[in-house]
Amino acid sequence: APHRMELLNDPTFKGVVLLNLDGSIVESSGDFADKDTAASVGKTIYTMLQDVQFTLSTGPKPDPFKRISIAYSAYTITATIANNHIIIVKKPAGSSSHESSE
Repeated sequence: APHRMELLNDPTFKGVVLLNLDGSIVESSGDFADKDTAASVGKTIYTMLQDVQFTLSTGPKPDPFKRISIAYSAYTITATIANNHIIIVKKPAGSSSHESSE
């Protein structure tokens, strides 16, 4: 797992919000450095993650998901659950190796 400072200062990221698993903000940087912006983004993504978790937990033994991505034309926001944190990253579109060109 990347070190926290490396994550917050990665030049390929336009913004980072690091949340605790209860949704509280640990740190934020870049486009999300502003406290109000970080709180808004964090709350929105946290609520989405709760909804996805609820939707996927209907089976007998739910498989917890690890990552969700939201793609816009100019950027992608990815939320990853790792190391007892939720890591929300904003990257320019096309900067991920998981995306295919259309």
